Amino acid sequence: MDASFRTLLNYGKYCRIWPYVDVDRKVLYVSVGLARPFRKPLCILLMSKDYGRSWDEIADFYSVDKRNTTTGQPFVTDEGVILVPVWNAGFYTHGETWFAIYRSEDRGLSWKKVYEDPQGTYGNHFFQNSVNGSIFIGVGVAGGGSKGKVRYAPLKSYLLGSTDLGDTWGKVLEVDYPTALYSGTTLDDQTVLVAAREKRTVFRSSNGGDSWSEIPMGNKARSVSYIKKLGKAVLTSNGCIFISDDGLKWVRLNSPIKELALRYPMLYGEKIYMTGVGWRSYVISTNLDKWYITFDVSKESSNGFFLTRMAMMNDYVFLGDEVNGALLRLKPSVHNKGSITTSQVVIFGVRYIISIAKYGMKRFLKQEMFP
Repeated sequence: MDASFRTLLNYGKYCRIWPYVDVDRKVLYVSVGLARPFRKPLCILLMSKDYGRSWDEIADFYSVDKRNTTTGQPFVTDEGVILVPVWNAGFYTHGETWFAIYRSEDRGLSWKKVYEDPQGTYGNHFFQNSVNGSIFIGVGVAGGGSKGKVRYAPLKSYLLGSTDLGDTWGKVLEVDYPTALYSGTTLDDQTVLVAAREKRTVFRSSNGGDSWSEIPMGNKARSVSYIKKLGKAVLTSNGCIFISDDGLKWVRLNSPIKELALRYPMLYGEKIYMTGVGWRSYVISTNLDKWYITFDVSKESSNGFFLTRMAMMNDYVFLGDEVNGALLRLKPSVHNKGSITTSQVVIFGVRYIISIAKYGMKRFLKQEMFP
């Protein structure tokens, strides 16, 4: 293993932990909400100024509105304004809708609701144009689960934009298709990219969001980031990433570990790091030539953590769990200790087959026991 780790928080089953780092001010924010509406409601925001050794609770969104039971990723603008998207965790199992945005100008001492949509849901990631300050977030409409069966895709989606640091919002893109507008990034003051996950496309605007073109990717479009040091946009998908200089033409790079949903591409040292989850949970990295396993979550943690969320600050990686309420702090090595080998790929393939077989058996037994 090429990393050491520590568990910082553990809220237990059916809680989602979502970290975000304000790198300029060296502050870690973590939202805690429900992944499923199967336990006592919880929807709070925590802040740490010492890399997760101590915490302050700076918001309780559920106490403000009982519909606020889960969150997307917290966000801090370049100017220091905190934004948090919230919705109803009942979306995942029963299609219950509600979406709101809360805003704080004083580091969380006071909060103002700046947007709401009773039909909205599933607004995961804010992103900001570092040149002109405009802010965006994708929001779902309707869809979700039904009668307890879990589903993630909204019935349709729209992209919100703000030019006043999140105080007011307006729709800049509407997509009439069952997809989440999962994430986005900007390449310059006019070029905006938005990943439409289930639609398997990237929407691109060359005029700040006034008009859009659609670029098919052929695979689920998840997290898209612009890595300034490399001068490239990176889009993660299932078992691969896509690289682009301009958001128009993309090159696909396949991961040697198949069938993992990759998210949160971030540069650390000379490699791009990301989470990879599905039949197993990893932190993996690539220098765009070779691939490396930084942390095998499934091997090193005995708690079955499903670490899909990631943020970075200095030498630390913070990993948030999707369904078991944990936050881990990881310290990877910047030194390459061997890329993934052909023999390892074979082992991964065997593990994948065994994992899928076990999953299929569990589903079969559940159907037999609970028709």
